[in-house]
This record gives sequence, C-alpha cells and structure tokens, in this order.
Amino acid sequence: MRAWLRRGHHGPVGALLLIAAAVLAWQRVEPVATYFYVAAWYPALLVVDALVAKKRGASMLSDNPLALLCLWAWSVPFWLFFEVVNLRLENWYYAGAPSDPLASRLFLLASFATVLPGMFEVADLLDAHGLFAGVRCKPLPLTIATRTYCFVAGVAMIVVLLALPEVGYPLAWVVLIFVLEPFNVQPRWNGLLRDLAFGQPGRILRLVVAGLICGVFWEAMNMPARARWIYTVPLFDATIGVEMPPIGFLGFAPFALEAYAFVRALEIQGLSVPWEPDPGRARPLPPWFRLFAVPAVVTSTALLGIGALERWTVDSRLESTAGLPTVTRREARILAALELDDPRDLAAIGPDSRPIGVVDLAKTLFVDDARAVELVEFARLAELRGLGVARARLLAQVGIGTVASLAAAEPTDLYDRLVALGEPARSVRPRRVRGWIRGARKAMGENTIGFDTSFRSAPDSP
Repeated sequence: MRAWLRRGHHGPVGALLLIAAAVLAWQRVEPVATYFYVAAWYPALLVVDALVAKKRGASMLSDNPLALLCLWAWSVPFWLFFEVVNLRLENWYYAGAPSDPLASRLFLLASFATVLPGMFEVADLLDAHGLFAGVRCKPLPLTIATRTYCFVAGVAMIVVLLALPEVGYPLAWVVLIFVLEPFNVQPRWNGLLRDLAFGQPGRILRLVVAGLICGVFWEAMNMPARARWIYTVPLFDATIGVEMPPIGFLGFAPFALEAYAFVRALEIQGLSVPWEPDPGRARPLPPWFRLFAVPAVVTSTALLGIGALERWTVDSRLESTAGLPTVTRREARILAALELDDPRDLAAIGPDSRPIGVVDLAKTLFVDDARAVELVEFARLAELRGLGVARARLLAQVGIGTVASLAAAEPTDLYDRLVALGEPARSVRPRRVRGWIRGARKAMGENTIGFDTSFRSAPDSP
C-alpha cells in the first residue's frame, strides 16, 4: 500500500472523485449538492498528496500518516477558536445546514477538519518543487526584547479585536502569529521568527501562497454548495455574488502563518507529530496520547464549540416546502407528489417553465393563480442567499412575502420588527438582515420584470 501511495496512484482516484462531486452538485444530486464542500475537499487532498508523492517519492499520507491524522484532529479546535471569536465579530454565518442535528454536527466537524491538512499539503507541494528555496532577506535580530514586543503586540491585538470588532476584525487573521511565535523560538526547531532571524523567508512565502491557494479553493467550493457560509464583513458586505469580498482573500495569507504557528507550538510540546520532512527536534507522541488525548481534545472542544456555533452562527437549515408560510397540509402533500418538496424546485417555476408552469401548478393544487404565485414567491424568498424556510416564516409574520417586498424594506426598521417577534427571532442579527435586503435588491436589479401578471387571468384549458 505504501509503495502504491508513493507512486502517487491515489491522485487519479482523487481527481475522479472530485470531478464526480462537481458533476453531481451541478445536477443538484443529493447529498452531494448540500455537502459539496466536504465532497470536494477530501478528494482534492488526495490529489495534492499524490502530486507531492510523484515529485518527492514520499508524502504525508504514504510516509507520515500519523502527522496527517494529527493535523486532521487538531484542525477542529484550531478553527473553533475562530468560530468563538466570530461570536463577537459576527463576520460570517452558516446557511442551509442539514436539518438533522447529528448530520449537521458531523458535517461541521468534517468540514473544519480539512483546514490544517489542506494548507499544509499545499505548502508541502510547493516545498517539493523548491518554491522560494533560494530567497534570502536581511536577518531579523531575534532578541528577548523582540520576542517580548511581539507577544505584547499580540495581546494588544486581542484587546482591540474584542473591544472594537467593527474595526479590529482583520486582526483575527494575524493575532496567533504574534502570540505563539515568541514561544516557538526553540533550538533546532523551525519557526517563522527563526526563519527571519536566519534571513530565510522561503517557508513564510510558501505558506502565504498556500494560504491564498486554499482560500480560492475554499471559496470556490463554498459558492455552489447548499450548506455554505455567508459573509457579513463590515464595509465589504455589499459584495453579493462572490461570498468572499475580493480584498478579503488577502486574509488567507496570514491565516496560513497562524496555522503554522499553532501546529508548531503543539509539535514543540510533543502534542502533535511534525508534518514537515525536516521537523527539527521531533518528539514522538506517547502511546497513551495517541489513543486517548487527541480524540478527547477534539471531542470536548467540538461539543463546547459546536453547541454555541449552532445556536448563534448557523442561521438557516434545509427544510421542505411544507414549512413555507401558509402552506396547508393538502398543498404540502400535492407538492411532494409533484416532487416539489424542495424549495429550490418550487422557486424555479415561472409562467412558461417546463414541465410545469404557474398556471399548471395552480390547477394541480386546486387554487387560483394568485395563490400559486404566492407559494412560488415564498420559495424564492427562502432560497435568497440561503435565507431559509424558517426565516421566510419570520419575514411573513412582519408582512414580507416576496423578494420584491424584502428589497423595498429598510434594514433598521425590518430588524426592529423582527426582534419584536421575541424568541423565534432571537438569533436574528442586524448585519444579516442588511445582507438579505442587499441580496434582494440585487436580485430585483437582475430581474426587474419578475412574474408576468397577465397569466393570472388565463382561461382554463379544456
């Protein structure tokens, strides 16, 4: 098996799985359409690992699987740190999460577990090709004062980040570098500050490029997925269509350096197997830790973090058309029989759509055309930027039943009206409401014609 992996034969397998996932997602085949992020990332990791093996004759999967396992396990608490910080920042939220709580948590864990393996597999590939290997810079004097200033700056960043989230949020993507790297300066251990002290920034540059590559891939895999994240970044949340504001991609560069500082701190303490080919003074994990500690850390942090995450950061879940506002049981049964129990399918119906149009829908439901239009509009509202069926019900309670009426709303007024509903709207946030309205206005700008109302009075066909 190891020889097979060293020859990179798992690369074509990963490539085929990645292509299959893309095709199935494009065809809206479940569960791939919902879980596309996971369905795409794990095959992509196989491809990158195989490319490393082809170039070097060895890779993490073939020759250091325990290190890869550690990266996979520690990736969960690493990303949950940012999720906890985001409870204060409110820079993103999750839409279209699975309705089943267990499936939702497993999906989140599987997604978070790809962060560290993804970045370091790409960095390993760049290193295998010798990228930036010969780059040199002026050595940085690495004194105790330098390390102290670095740590104090990191603590100050945490204070600004939490006290002034509206302006300090970019610091989240650099703070761990300043807090952890002063302690990572150890004899015979590679590190970011030690690299600068020796005038060798190659590793830093490779990590920066790896972070940018992964960032582009992450966002590309997020856009077509039904279960995805949506940004509400101050000053940049007007960007609709591409979820990550263009300037936000720069944040992935220092994020990769944070990841390296985090993992290096674990490795120095003997809490993770070094992943680099030349790890310095490696300390193997004791057997008891391999068996119990890593799973215990991941499980405990997951249970603590995912609970808060699902309460405040998961904004919508996948529901059927039966949950749309004012849908009766009879209508729900007929919609299910028509294979229209997914709001996406109902939202796609127009006056002349095939195989069923709005007039046909009205006849099948035994309702008038205006009622059929109302149902379609509710579905379109639920599908807008992953707003969701539950949020569509909330909006209906305050008189918002179409994308057009949402586009005409004023953010502050709509937020106040939603909050007045009490407990059902406890997790509604002003930035999310603003994002809904901006998305609705963009949708109306792209399709200002909307429904042709002339079909409503069309005579019944024999």
